[in-house]
Amino acid sequence: MSYDCSLEVDTGNGETISIDLGNYTYNCSMMLVKAIEKSSGKKETSLSDLDGVIAKEVSKILGLACIEMAENRKEYIEMNPENGWGDYDSWLEYLRNIELQCLKHPNTKLSVH
Repeated sequence: MSYDCSLEVDTGNGETISIDLGNYTYNCSMMLVKAIEKSSGKKETSLSDLDGVIAKEVSKILGLACIEMAENRKEYIEMNPENGWGDYDSWLEYLRNIELQCLKHPNTKLSVH
């Protein structure tokens, strides 16, 4: 199982365009849950919980979580999945890409499937 993320852009013409942000395994999800809780106090918030949230807000949440993960790298590396599907470095890169795209398109909505 994996997260498939995109940004949904309202063109204003009754159409929506999707910006594909790629996908990533669920195996690293607890890293983000922990980082969000430590950085913003939101409990049990996963990437799936950000589905439908305006990108401006997503970038704030992920920005703080990414800082938390980077500042406490060792703590999160220890959470790497035993099965080898996903790891701290590529997960953080994936989250930073979502944050960057949300900053570029602040009035879109994040879609997580």
